[in-house]
Amino acid sequence: MNDPIISVENLGKKYPSGLNGPTGRKRIPPGASAQRAGSQHSPTHSVESGKDWLVYAIQNASGRIYIGQTGNWDSRLKAHNEGLVRSTRTDGPWRAVAFEKCATQSDARWLEFQLKRSRGKRIKWLEKQSVANE
Repeated sequence: MNDPIISVENLGKKYPSGLNGPTGRKRIPPGASAQRAGSQHSPTHSVESGKDWLVYAIQNASGRIYIGQTGNWDSRLKAHNEGLVRSTRTDGPWRAVAFEKCATQSDARWLEFQLKRSRGKRIKWLEKQSVANE
């Protein structure tokens, strides 16, 4: 039996090479983290629990508004102004215009998604959460 799929060692395995399907990606063993080293999306990436998350709006001199979420406001604003965030790299400097605290990162991501998806919600949120209102 030279067929690797029909050998005694590979009984019950669909892809005996250790790969998870035809995509060529390695299978992650049970209990191992799915997060790869160096796969951070942003320079201030964090998945800590038990801390406040912040959804924020920043604006540049030309009036462009960017909405994001973070668990570390100071380093995130610094990253925006130093050109470390791809979507805001060319348009700085940035200043804060609105904030809202969220209990979890999931809540913050959901609010950020809703604000980016709906112009009406975004305008109402900016009026309600404006730094000038505080």
